[in-house]
Amino acid sequence: MACMWNRPNLVLVVAGPYNSLFERLIANTHEPENEQACWLWKGALHYKGYGHFNIRIGGKHMKYYAHRAMAEIMLGRKLEPNEEPDHLCLNRCCINPDHLDPVPRKVNNDRRVARVMAARRGAKVMPY
Repeated sequence: MACMWNRPNLVLVVAGPYNSLFERLIANTHEPENEQACWLWKGALHYKGYGHFNIRIGGKHMKYYAHRAMAEIMLGRKLEPNEEPDHLCLNRCCINPDHLDPVPRKVNNDRRVARVMAARRGAKVMPY
């Protein structure tokens, strides 16, 4: 099976009947209502609501976040260590690449704090 990421000396093994990681991600989402709707992860969820799955990289089994994998596939590169995909739709189990904005961790945290503060002031917090 093909490796989705260009990582020297590491091989990503996609388990099951899937030919690619993208195919595996799509197979584990609910069919969206329309083109702009969230692609909701129907696999395992982290206790904070993020979708995750198990993969084997370089012979080691590890958990990987579904939204992070989708962002990396769409960008065609690994996210930097300080980079996170921000959910513009505010839905943590969404993996729609149009709803994910790869930003530095500080920007992601600043946006989250701004949303929380706005909600505390009584403003209706809307997705970006």
